[in-house]
Amino acid sequence: MIFTAIYGTVFAFISGLVARLIARTKSIQLNFVLAFILAGFASFSLFTASGNHWTQILAIFVFAPISLLGGLFYNKLYERKRSI
Repeated sequence: MIFTAIYGTVFAFISGLVARLIARTKSIQLNFVLAFILAGFASFSLFTASGNHWTQILAIFVFAPISLLGGLFYNKLYERKRSI
C-alpha cells in the first residue's frame, strides 16, 4: 500500500509537469482539467467496484491535488529560468 501511494504520488506530480510542457501556457487550467479527470475516474471506480477502495480514495484526495502541484512547480521553474 505504501509503495503504491509513493509511486502514484510521484507519477501524479510528473503528469502535472508533462501537462504543462504540452500546454506551453502560463495558465494552470489544464492541470485543473487533469485533476478533475483523475478524480472523476477514481470516483466512478469507487462507486462501481467492489472490495477495497483505498486506491480510489488516494487518487481523489492525494494524486489529483499533487498533479496540480506539478503544474505549479513548473510555473516556478519557468519563472526562475526566465529571470536568469
